[in-house]
Amino acid sequence: MHCRRCTKRSASSSVRGGTAVTRLLFIKLLKDLRTTWTRILLMVVAISISLVAFGTVLYTRSIIDPQISNGYTSTQPASARIVLSEEVEQEQVDTIRSAALAEPGIIDATLRAVSTFQMQTQDGRLSAIPLQIFIAAPNDPMRIARFPVEQGSWPPPPNGVLIEREALRFLNLKVGDSLVIAGLDGRPVSLRITGVVHDPSLAPAYEEQKGYGYISTATLPLLGKPPVLDELAITVADQPGGTVPSHNREVIVQTVLRLANRLKQTHHLSIEQIQVPPPYQHPHQGQMNMLLLALLAFGVLSLLLSAILVATMLNGLLTRQIPQIGILKAIGARSRQTLQLYLFMTLLVTAVATALAFLPGIILGRGWAQVMLVNMLNMDPTSLAAPWWTYALVITAGVGLPLVMALVPLMRASRRTVRETLDDRGMGQKVLRAKGLDTWLSRLRGLDRKWLPPGAAQHLSASSALRARSWIAGAGRGHFHQRTEHISGHRGDTRHPRGRTTMGR
Repeated sequence: MHCRRCTKRSASSSVRGGTAVTRLLFIKLLKDLRTTWTRILLMVVAISISLVAFGTVLYTRSIIDPQISNGYTSTQPASARIVLSEEVEQEQVDTIRSAALAEPGIIDATLRAVSTFQMQTQDGRLSAIPLQIFIAAPNDPMRIARFPVEQGSWPPPPNGVLIEREALRFLNLKVGDSLVIAGLDGRPVSLRITGVVHDPSLAPAYEEQKGYGYISTATLPLLGKPPVLDELAITVADQPGGTVPSHNREVIVQTVLRLANRLKQTHHLSIEQIQVPPPYQHPHQGQMNMLLLALLAFGVLSLLLSAILVATMLNGLLTRQIPQIGILKAIGARSRQTLQLYLFMTLLVTAVATALAFLPGIILGRGWAQVMLVNMLNMDPTSLAAPWWTYALVITAGVGLPLVMALVPLMRASRRTVRETLDDRGMGQKVLRAKGLDTWLSRLRGLDRKWLPPGAAQHLSASSALRARSWIAGAGRGHFHQRTEHISGHRGDTRHPRGRTTMGR
C-alpha cells in the first residue's frame, strides 16, 4: 500500500512538473518572439519573397501548359504539309485532294498557299513591314488549319482581306480601312479590310514584325497572280480508318512519304519540300517551356537560399541561447521538449510566411499567365485556375523546406547535456589558445609591430591578454591560499587521526 501511494505521488508530481515546465517553455517562446522580433521578421520576409517567386512561376507554368495545347489543337493543325514545285489550278484541286484521301491513314486533306507582299505607306513608299497572306479556295471546308473569323465572314470579297486580330492592332488599322500592297507586277493594289481573324497557331504580329492577312483565290488576279495553290495540308491517323490525328511523328512521316511517292507516280507532280512539325506542339511551345523552366529553377533556388538563411539565423539564435537551454534542462525540461519548443517557433515563422505569400503568388501567377498567353502566344485563356497539386506543393515547400533545413541545428542544440550547455562560451577552446608562433612572438621585447604580417598583431594582443588573465587568476588563487593558511594558523588547526586536516572551532 505504501509503495502504491509513493508511486501515485511520484506520478502526480511528475505530471505537475511536466505541466510547469511546459508553461515555462511557452513563456520563454513568447519572450523570445518579443525580444528577437527583428530576426523573426527578416526570416518571414525572406521566405515570403522567395515563395512568391516560386509560386508565381509554378502557377504560370501549370496554367500555360494545357492552354497552349488546347489553343493550338483548336485550329485543327495539319499533321504534315507537302509543298509542290508546280502550282495546282482550281480544276485540279479536287483531283489532288481525292488522291490524298485515298491513301491509307489520311483523315483529311486540303490545298492552301502562302505568299508575302510588301505594303505601301500613304506617300507611296514601300513599308518595312511585310504582309504574309494565307490563301485558300472559296469553298474550302476549313477542317484543317482553320482560323476562326471573329468579325466578318469567309470568303471575303475579291477586293477584300481578313486581317489577324493582333496584326490589326500592330498595323494600327480597323475594319473598313483600306490596305495598299504592291502586287507581283509592281502595281499598288488597294484591299479593304472586311473582317478580323484569330489564329492561335501564329505568333503575335509584333514579335514577327509583320502582318497576317487571309484571302481567297478570287483575290489573286488583282495581285497579278493566277488563282492557284501549291501546298497540300493533310491530317494523319495512327491506323487506316482512324479519325484522331496521330501523336507519333514517325507514323506521320511514313504516311506522307508514301503519299508523296504516289503523287509523283500517278499525277506526275514534283515535290519541293515536305514539312512534318512535332504533333500537337505549338511552334513556340519549346521556347516557352525553356523560359518557364529557367524561371522555375530560379524560384526553387531562391526558396532554397531562403531556407538556408532561416537555418543559419536559427543556428545563431540557438548559439546565444545555449546557456538558457542548459537552465531549462536543469529545472526538468527534456531534450524532446526543447526541440519541440524551437520546432514550434520555426513552424510558426514558416506558416506566417507561407500565409503571407500564398495569395500574392496566385494573383501574380494568374496575371502573368494571362499576359504570356495573350501577348506572347496570341491565345485567349479559357481558364486561369491552377491545378490543386500546385497549391499543395507551394504550402509544403514554404512550410516544410525551411523546417527540414533547420532541423539539424535544432537537434544538435537540444541534445546537449546540462554540463555542455552551461560550460559553453559561444566559441571553442581552440580559439582561446595562442598558437606557438604567437606565444614566442609575445615574449619578444622591443619588437615593432609594424613589421609583423597582417593579423599577427591581433594574435599577439589576444595572446598577451590571455597570459595576463591567466597570471591574474593564478595570483588571485595564491593570495587566497595564503590568506586561508594565515587564518588557519591564527585559529589553530588539529590533525585528524587518519591524516585529514580540520579547522579548530
